[in-house]
Amino acid sequence: MSDDLYLSRNEIQQLSTQLRALRSWVCRDLDDAVCRQVEHGGQSEVKPTSDEQPLTFNEHASSIATHLHDTLARWVDLICTQRERPWPGNLTTSQYATWLDRHLVDLAVMPEAGRADREITEALRRALRAIDRPRDSEFIGPCQSPSKTVRCDGLYVRPGATTLACSLCGMRSDVEKVREQTNRAVADRLYLSHELSSALSIITGTKVPFERVRNWVRRNKLSVVSSTADGDLYRLSDALELLQRSQERQRGKAS
Repeated sequence: MSDDLYLSRNEIQQLSTQLRALRSWVCRDLDDAVCRQVEHGGQSEVKPTSDEQPLTFNEHASSIATHLHDTLARWVDLICTQRERPWPGNLTTSQYATWLDRHLVDLAVMPEAGRADREITEALRRALRAIDRPRDSEFIGPCQSPSKTVRCDGLYVRPGATTLACSLCGMRSDVEKVREQTNRAVADRLYLSHELSSALSIITGTKVPFERVRNWVRRNKLSVVSSTADGDLYRLSDALELLQRSQERQRGKAS
């Protein structure tokens, strides 16, 4: 974090990647999840014609879509208020994501920027779970192209892939190197205790229960780095170190 910014350069880049993912495909796929076509459904009051497929309404996905939309709209409103930017009007979720991506510097100079980052990241995580996107679309990080004239979307790979070409600029990247760079970029991020289990699960690729994080906090194994109105913040790298020690002890007992 620089003297006049509340988000680091890496955090701004990561948030931009997430917002562009929302714009390019997440919002569309979430809409499909809300009102999904089914080939073999149950009973329906309205019988489809021969060339129609019945639609089912997914109330859970609808709730998540509303939460995502409201989260982005709320931060657009706050930026416009504090930074005296013109209100863009009532937009779709995808359009709000585009607007935020274009005004990340305005957000980064606001003291609330860290909370915005966490809330948008969490809203995106919930959207991805509602979409249940196949594993062949695993996100590993931003495109590694040095070009400043092309703004690429994030990189998504299939399990077992070792290299990947960006679908927009064509640059080929080493999958493990991109993962390592992404993990290093987010390791110093600060999270609330209830957010840490999700962050650890994403970074390690394995489920880390919240109860484990809560036990670390209770036993003072995690040091509070900062505090906000929402609660104490903990560093992801500290939690990763604790998790690694725990896994090493378990391997030692098993051998």
